[in-house]
Amino acid sequence: MLKRRWIGVILVSILILDQIAKYFARGPLQASGPLQFLGGWIRLENVENPGAFLSLGAQLSDSSRQMIFQVGVIFILIFTAYLLWKNRWGFWGSLGLTFILAGGIGNLIDRLIKGTVTDFLILGSGWFRTGVINLADVAITAGLVLLLLPDSKAKSKAV
Repeated sequence: MLKRRWIGVILVSILILDQIAKYFARGPLQASGPLQFLGGWIRLENVENPGAFLSLGAQLSDSSRQMIFQVGVIFILIFTAYLLWKNRWGFWGSLGLTFILAGGIGNLIDRLIKGTVTDFLILGSGWFRTGVINLADVAITAGLVLLLLPDSKAKSKAV
């Protein structure tokens, strides 16, 4: 079980790193244009995404996107925080929920302020390549993977 103060430290750290990375993507990276590292395995390119992960829902109307990706996400984040607060998860489950919560809040900040999410990271080469993502997306994905680990499951309370 992850202690609450560590949950706070991890959550705030992910949020800060995510927002700093997005700040540089919107500023210096946008000004310089796309960059490549490690023979193209890591590409940095600023993209403003009106949809969800991998532009899912980008074609929806503005009001539909707002309802789903702002209001809907707020409810999902409240539920995730509730699950985490119940503190019945193993270490990996608590860490996973913390990552999901931090990533969700990071992307929600973008949506509430700008109406889009700043994506900037592409990993892989050739046909094996991700879409354009950001650190919040990485945190959410890592959190989902952590929830699949054996020690992550919710602990039942003794009656």
